[in-house]
Formats: sequence, C-alpha cells, structure tokens
Amino acid sequence: MHAVFRLERKFGMITIDMSDLYLDLHDRIAVIDFIMDVVEYLPAGHDVRERAEKIIRDIEDGNEVSAEALTDAVRDVGRAVWVPRVTTRRYMRTTEGQHDEWRRVVAAVSNSTAHLLERFRAGTKKDSIEEVLAHEESSSAFHDKERFEISEVQRHVHPTMWHEKRHDLEGNARQVEPELRGLEKAIDELRELGFSTEAIPDEEIISKIERLEDRLYFEAEELNAERIQEEIKLYREQKEMATEG
Repeated sequence: MHAVFRLERKFGMITIDMSDLYLDLHDRIAVIDFIMDVVEYLPAGHDVRERAEKIIRDIEDGNEVSAEALTDAVRDVGRAVWVPRVTTRRYMRTTEGQHDEWRRVVAAVSNSTAHLLERFRAGTKKDSIEEVLAHEESSSAFHDKERFEISEVQRHVHPTMWHEKRHDLEGNARQVEPELRGLEKAIDELRELGFSTEAIPDEEIISKIERLEDRLYFEAEELNAERIQEEIKLYREQKEMATEG
C-alpha cells in the first residue's frame, strides 16, 4: 500500500491553511460527501470500498470514528478511483464519450432541464455538456438550479459510464495506471528530498506535498510530471548546496 502523507511529525503537529484545497480533510462532512460521491467507481466487494462504506455506516449509526481513520479512508478511496476517474474523463473527451454522457444526462435530468439542454445545444452547435455549459451565452439560459441538477446527475452518471464501458476502456486504463505510479513516485522523492534538506522549511514541504496530493487523489488531476521533476531538481540542488556549505 502506498504510504500516504501525514501531517504529524516528531516535532508535533504543523497546521497549514487548507482553504484553497479541493478537499479540506478537516471538514468531516466534505470528506464523507467525497467518499460517497466517488466510491461508486469501485465495484461492490472491493476492499477499499467496503472499508469506506463501513466507516460511513459507523458514522450514520453514531459510532465514534477517529479523524485519522476517516482521513485514511478518504485517501485510500481517492487513490483507488484515480485510474477509473481519469480514464472515464479521457473517454468523455472523445466524440463517442461526449455523446454517451449527453444521452445519459439528458435522460436523467428533469424534462425542463433536458429541453433546455437540447435547445441550447442545437442553437450553439456544441457537442458536449461541458461545452454547452461553458458557452458565453449559457449564463442567461442555465441558472444555478439547472446547473446544480446537471452536476448532481453527472456525479452518478460518470461511475455508471465507467462500469458499463469498462470492458472497452480496459486498454486505456492500463495506460493510465503507470502514470499514477510515476506521479506518486515523484511526489515521494520530492518529500524525501525536502525533509532531508534543512535549508527548506518544513512548512513549505508540507504545504507543497499536501496540495499535490490533494490535486492528485481528490481532484483526480492529471498532474504535470515534468513540473514535479523541476521541483525535485531544485530541491536536489539546494540539498547539495547545503551539504557543501
């Protein structure tokens, strides 16, 4: 199991500002919501899914669940669903995927929202939900109510697309898996270099790693590996300078 980042260190707890993170691990409700949103990407019986769902049941039953246990669960889930989320997202960038998502979303939203989507799509000649909602004139057509409804439907449609199209997407998923391992390896190297270089403040390393892992595991962002390597090179140079000094 990949070792996830911990804020606790032998010198005590270092607090960082999480206000700009995709998922604030101090926000218990947000963490639970995230788990419930994305755990659907995992098949029933998957060990990570079962552990996460047990924690959710314990919370619903009023049983005590530690912050550490909840943090471990959400990180495990975030990591486990990265490949399915990224693979599904890339599929939705294709013409087939855009049409697939469109068909599913239109079928699931209310009749009024579906009619609005179809009418706006015909008027703008756009092919995807993303393009329609990002159109410069969409703000006057889609109000917060419709946008929220569409986003809620998408949350459930995307995992369904993954499961139903998984056989067709397995080849793509196998290409994505090494990307995750490579990013994790680079982040681990960055962490090791940072904490072994006294010239770099611990707070800087913690903040940098926390944000990288937040973007990776929770936002399922396809991080720029070259940029992380540049950070590694910089830290390595700082370490060598500190050693020479």
